[in-house]
Amino acid sequence: YVYLGLNMKNSKLEDVRVRQAIAHLCNVEEIIDILYYGYAEPIVGPIHPTKSYYNTNLEPKQFDVEKAAALLDEAGWVDTDGDNIRDKTINGVKTPLVLEYKYNSGNDIRKEIGIFLKDNAQEVGVEINIVSKEWTVFLEDTKRRDFEITCLGWIQGPDLDDLKQIWHTSSDTYDGSNRIGFGTAESDALIDAIRYEGD
Repeated sequence: YVYLGLNMKNSKLEDVRVRQAIAHLCNVEEIIDILYYGYAEPIVGPIHPTKSYYNTNLEPKQFDVEKAAALLDEAGWVDTDGDNIRDKTINGVKTPLVLEYKYNSGNDIRKEIGIFLKDNAQEVGVEINIVSKEWTVFLEDTKRRDFEITCLGWIQGPDLDDLKQIWHTSSDTYDGSNRIGFGTAESDALIDAIRYEGD
């Protein structure tokens, strides 16, 4: 699967409403139709939909620019100076909602996803700068968590999923795969329990 990775520890992205707003600005159907020629499907979460334990009751975030704008308003990101970019005071500093979308050079699909997101975000006063990095530099940047938004991918096998590698807080290290900083004590406990559950 392919997903947008948002650095949850970044001060501009730590509020869940901002991350939800970005999800609403991502037109997944358009990405599937144009970039994947219709040969993909939206999923919710890291489990492949062909697996028996995929949660069919969850709904993907729908593309909704108005909902995104409302969530940003709720989170306190408003355009206070009329420059068409939302801003907010963070730690005493007026901070514009300008985000960097970083992708590995040569990956045209990831580049185009960034362009689609940039265009949609501009409608609600969020500026996204698209930055291309050579693969080894991109990999090093993600390991150091030197990104705000990136596009990541993961290949799954037919076996039972072990969610610890990507989603456990113990994997939020330089060499770990939890690059976005996901996790709480509660989610860790669930992941740990799943690893030893026979059913």
